[in-house]
Amino acid sequence: PYGEDGTIQGFLEVADIAYVGSGVTASAVAMDKSLSKIVFAAAGMHIVDGIVVTSNDWKSKVADVVYPVFIKPARGGSSRGTHKVKSAADLENALNDAFTFDRKVLIEEAIVGREIECAVLESDGAIIASVVGEIVIDSKFEFYDFEAKYLDDATAVIVPAEIPVAAAQEIRTKAVQAFKALGCSGLARVDFFYTDKGEVIINEINTIPGFTDTSVYPKLMAATGVEYAALITALIT
Repeated sequence: PYGEDGTIQGFLEVADIAYVGSGVTASAVAMDKSLSKIVFAAAGMHIVDGIVVTSNDWKSKVADVVYPVFIKPARGGSSRGTHKVKSAADLENALNDAFTFDRKVLIEEAIVGREIECAVLESDGAIIASVVGEIVIDSKFEFYDFEAKYLDDATAVIVPAEIPVAAAQEIRTKAVQAFKALGCSGLARVDFFYTDKGEVIINEINTIPGFTDTSVYPKLMAATGVEYAALITALIT
């Protein structure tokens, strides 16, 4: 919040200060998963089925929920407040935690699939999609939660992802499609699920992806031939 959701971008626009990355609208919509999913679906992309609830109306909306599901704040990051819920008995506690991060929460079908990510870079008027990578997490973690993302050696990134060439190309194409559909600028990381049935399902787009030593974005760009210094230079330019 404030850094990636369009808030600081709006401040910089008003102050007439140049900045890297997407503008106000794209940042805000990308941050709000309940809105970005609408844009992705309108663009013809396959999204995860789910519903949006608030603390006031969730009890009236969950009668038909089929478990397991994922609970996640609509506008959050780093998987904070995200839970995998396997039964109705555990739903309320998970929702209450998610509501501490956002008043809107998504209840989504739990997809059985591999987590595939693609980096997008806009440079010199061209939009480039990286080779795709797969996130593989330690077996002690049930999903890619906050601890799995940031604890040492909890995850590995396989680049390029060991999936069929046609599927990898589809993901690269859809990453650029998602980038354009939201009106993004500069850079983004687009996250997908690749199922055992060969389905490509878009999960979310991150307009300010991580740049730490363990972050996926610079690794994917390096594997595509854009090393770190060149990447930073392209973004600043």
